Amino acid sequence: MALSQIDRNGLNMPASYFPAAAAREILPSMPRIVVVSPHLDDAVLSCGALLGARPGSTVVTVYTGMPDAAHVLTDWDRRCGFGSAAEAMRERRREDARAMALVRGRGLALGFLDSQYAACADACLPALTEALMRTLAELRPDAVAIPLGLLHADHVRVSDAGLMVRDAWRGRPGWPTRTCRTAACPASSRRVSRGCMAGA
Repeated sequence: MALSQIDRNGLNMPASYFPAAAAREILPSMPRIVVVSPHLDDAVLSCGALLGARPGSTVVTVYTGMPDAAHVLTDWDRRCGFGSAAEAMRERRREDARAMALVRGRGLALGFLDSQYAACADACLPALTEALMRTLAELRPDAVAIPLGLLHADHVRVSDAGLMVRDAWRGRPGWPTRTCRTAACPASSRRVSRGCMAGA
């Protein structure tokens, strides 16, 4: 269901909309969940059921920055109906706020530039990894869901950063007991959810 369809029904969706039992089976008895999201729509599209079953969970979104030349218009933004990068990012942020209200979650933005706005997106990987490590250390979640890193280069970078953080902190006190790699689409997420757990 697209967010626009959800909006027409209002944000007060019944709890039964989310398959809460399935989400509890994936990560049982873990109230503090963090979902690491490359873009502003990825977490709710891939982990909406999990977030809906865990009210108060946190979504850490990586690519939320506004390009300096906000009047720039990329081909993707133009095809989405926007007149500029600034307009696109403002609308995506508004949509994200509505999505967070729907799943009763909390959103945190890391402020990195989406690759369509960055001259060299790979150059940010060390800073991205450091920011993610610092953010997860502050949040101290019970479990973290990171992208599988499929198809989109931004998703690959965020997945790589998440795995580097996991490997750097493996076995340390306070690190989450579970790390879950999720796909950035609901169907793929369902296919891999039962087998994607990795002890930290």
